[in-house]
Amino acid sequence: MRNLAVAVLLSFLCAASASADNAFMGHYGYMITYSNAYSARPEFHGAIEAVDLFPLTCKGLKKRMDCAKIGMVELAVMPKALVLETMGAKTFDEYLAGILGDAKAAGIKAKTSRKKRAGFPSALIEMPGHPQPLNMLVLIEGTKVYYRFKYNAKAGEKAAAAMVTSLKEIAPHDNPPEAGR
Repeated sequence: MRNLAVAVLLSFLCAASASADNAFMGHYGYMITYSNAYSARPEFHGAIEAVDLFPLTCKGLKKRMDCAKIGMVELAVMPKALVLETMGAKTFDEYLAGILGDAKAAGIKAKTSRKKRAGFPSALIEMPGHPQPLNMLVLIEGTKVYYRFKYNAKAGEKAAAAMVTSLKEIAPHDNPPEAGR
């Protein structure tokens, strides 16, 4: 079984290199591809894996939000158990309702649309009145985790759409890294 997983991973990596894209393999057993014009910077905040995917031209900018204005995409990957613990959301619908409820409480009008993305249940949330540059969310329910892509509607839509479409679960799990790693 392990050899099969390695073979599958290698085939995805070869496919990614054949299309001149970069591949990022996340801790929770997923992979996304992104343009060679982008770079990835992963880090953990507790059990949440946060990956900033930003244009290479962003490296000279001092403020993170300036990068958002030129196409940065934020990916947060959270075990479903963490979302249940912190939000009380037992299902994807409850998780989505919680986010929409928080936006409404903050006075932000949000529009949502549901469809499958990358073969998974998902929702697109548009928050045009959001004060931050990252005003679009794509929430995806994976096998063991939730994926949240955030991007700027004007600058990051094309890059985010390609990343979302490329999402593959290679060896899904919900075990956070050991403390101190």
